[in-house]
Amino acid sequence: MKLILDLDGTLLDYRTRAWNLFSKLSSAACSQEFYYSKKSRGISNHDILKDIKPSINWEEFQLQWFTQIESPEFLEYDEVFVGVKNWLSEVNSVGNRLFLCTARRNKENLFSQLHKLDLLNIFSDISITYGESKHSHLSKLLKSENSIDWFISDSPGDIEAGKKLGIKTCSVGTGFRSNETLAKYFAELNIDSILNFPTELLSAKI
Repeated sequence: MKLILDLDGTLLDYRTRAWNLFSKLSSAACSQEFYYSKKSRGISNHDILKDIKPSINWEEFQLQWFTQIESPEFLEYDEVFVGVKNWLSEVNSVGNRLFLCTARRNKENLFSQLHKLDLLNIFSDISITYGESKHSHLSKLLKSENSIDWFISDSPGDIEAGKKLGIKTCSVGTGFRSNETLAKYFAELNIDSILNFPTELLSAKI
């Protein structure tokens, strides 16, 4: 079986990274609980700022966000979700092929982080889709691999891209968005964590 896996929010908990940068750039304009509550409903940083601190210049905020969010300083906040590394190894060991797909911008920092977290050699291929639509990029992957069985992600955009390409999709509630919010995108599966992906759908029991 071939699985495409998203990184942030699916394999890595990036929420602390995002919160710390948001708090820094907004001068602590809201509490962490408030921020998480808004993000769980799919509300963007732009719309949160409009409500809590409309005086902030959005263009400058966005520039600073993209400059810092993937810096080594902020990537230090990321953690692999508990149990995920073992799950990936076990899924690999029974003959499945895993493909990582991420919209990260900084390739060097991405590979450095994956190496540090001992995730680099887990995947058959690592796709970076920044600057290109997920739909377009995945079309190329599908042509080279003939078929992909599942796309697992916490991102509505990923779920929509997978559906357009005829890939079965699975949404996970380990990112900012709640399972209730993700249910609106009608993935074939909507689970709490990648660890709950049904073992009977894999190449062998794990």
